[in-house]
Amino acid sequence: MGYEYKAMPDDPADYRRRREALLLQVASLPTFAGRGGPNQVGLDDAPQPLRNRRWGDPVQLWFEPDHVHVLCAGALSEALRVDLRELLRMIGGRYLDDDGEPAAF
Repeated sequence: MGYEYKAMPDDPADYRRRREALLLQVASLPTFAGRGGPNQVGLDDAPQPLRNRRWGDPVQLWFEPDHVHVLCAGALSEALRVDLRELLRMIGGRYLDDDGEPAAF
């Protein structure tokens, strides 16, 4: 079962200015698994070598114009939860679930 969230920045204009830098900054997270496209990042606590990669990481991030769309494929390890909390610190904001309710990791 999957879950969807939005990481909503407190300052959308600042997020838009820093979006490209944030994509690079996310690459420093311990669970960074690779880029799935120009605005897509995968997180995985047991990433496969690039030659064996498939776009299907446990956490997929889409850096949209005004927020980060977060898709979680199932239960999250503690390492993934730590990095999702760090992502939120990077963008400065809050998580909302698919019903628009506050969420946390």
